[in-house]
Amino acid sequence: MTKSLLPLLFIFAIFSMSSRAQTVTIPENFEGVPGEQVSIPVIVDTDGDEICSFDFEIHYNNSVLDFIEVTGFQPEGTLLADDDDGSSPLTVGWDSGDNPGITVDDETLLYLVFDYSGQTSPLAFEGIDTQGQSALSDCSDGTFMVPTTFNNGSIIPVTDDPDPDPAPVPLSSWALVLGIGLMAGFVILRVVRP
Repeated sequence: MTKSLLPLLFIFAIFSMSSRAQTVTIPENFEGVPGEQVSIPVIVDTDGDEICSFDFEIHYNNSVLDFIEVTGFQPEGTLLADDDDGSSPLTVGWDSGDNPGITVDDETLLYLVFDYSGQTSPLAFEGIDTQGQSALSDCSDGTFMVPTTFNNGSIIPVTDDPDPDPAPVPLSSWALVLGIGLMAGFVILRVVRP
């Protein structure tokens, strides 16, 4: 009886590990203002599981985006980001070392900061571990790669100016404002000085 349950338990364990739903996402059609820096979020969901490291590459058009830095990353450990002197891909990796792992539930894990020239560029993930899976590692021994879905994104020029210049007040409006001000002053003088 015990021997017949052992294969079932093994199959259940494999199914349980493969049913995890970790995701790493860069938003599609993220809008940026041409000529300015953009902070593109990397959103992670570990589906309640703790991870102790990650490692991934992001391919992009380096004539559109120029990598500056990674910001907003809070966990302790070693974070490395390198774009090999301005050429795509950008490699981003983190290892918790002796520090606790992290659980991230559909939250922004970090921001990738680029100078943005204004055209459209894909931001495409490529897993870089030897098994072709994602490169999120659990905390059991730091070597088990957790199957993860990478959702590619893109950056596009902003469609509406987020900070439009206010329209100048026409000269005819100034005359109206001046006239109302003079009338109000006259009324106040008449009321105060009967």
